[in-house]
Amino acid sequence: MKRILTFFLAVLTMLFVYETIVSFQDGIGVHTRKNLGTSGDGCICHRPDSTAGVVVRITGPAVVMGNSSNIYRITMRGGPAITGGFDFNVKYGNTDTVPGQGTRIILEDPSSLDISHSFPKVFSSDSVSWLVKYIAPDTNIVIFDTLYATGNSTNNDLFPNDSDKWNFSPNFVVMVTPSIGIKKISTIAEVFALGQNYPNPFNPVTRIRFSIPLSRGVSEGRGVFAKLIIYDAQGKQVAVLVNEQLSSGKYEYDWDASSYASGVYYYKLIAGSYSEVKKMILIK
Repeated sequence: MKRILTFFLAVLTMLFVYETIVSFQDGIGVHTRKNLGTSGDGCICHRPDSTAGVVVRITGPAVVMGNSSNIYRITMRGGPAITGGFDFNVKYGNTDTVPGQGTRIILEDPSSLDISHSFPKVFSSDSVSWLVKYIAPDTNIVIFDTLYATGNSTNNDLFPNDSDKWNFSPNFVVMVTPSIGIKKISTIAEVFALGQNYPNPFNPVTRIRFSIPLSRGVSEGRGVFAKLIIYDAQGKQVAVLVNEQLSSGKYEYDWDASSYASGVYYYKLIAGSYSEVKKMILIK
């Protein structure tokens, strides 16, 4: 009887350790507040309750254009702070991984595409962080989306217990504005250039033109990765208008700022190694 009990306990221990390694090293999955009330109950395999001492934050643009791809950072502090894992999801849009972050897509529910860690990540100083991609839904009206994250700080002993600490991040609300869209007006461009917006001052729509030449590293088939970003007067990023591969040519983008306050704004074009910033004024 004693041998049977010992064997049974040994099997339970091995299963417990295996489940821990798999669940932590291969990601969390479906444990954000998005699914709270069903399976979204946090990292309960490590401990049943969240810990206020673990601080998880999502940072990134608060306003994005519909159908745009945007990068956000998930940062965690507190807890044992040896290694960490996370889970990320959104209410309406889509998610994707960022190369080099040691993350992966987890599909545990047809309606829930989570981004999580591939393996535990070691804390650097007092924090650990990951970059994730949020793809805004396409829309012809202003809508609001919600980003969710959960962080798990562990002592890396592979045993989930009360020494491991986890917490939800505050929900991050994103305003998604209609995408008027980018238009290619010419296939020929001699130099990289960012034009002055017109009209300027404007209310509420203005047109921004820029050029990408056919040069080394820029081909019709491959293009160059370009970003057109809007900042407010304090330098805070408020919108990402373009975030994609573009072939050589001249482009224009009509930006609708009807949901923004009057004031000074800056727009910046980044295309390969080229970068330029210009000023514009919104008057309502």
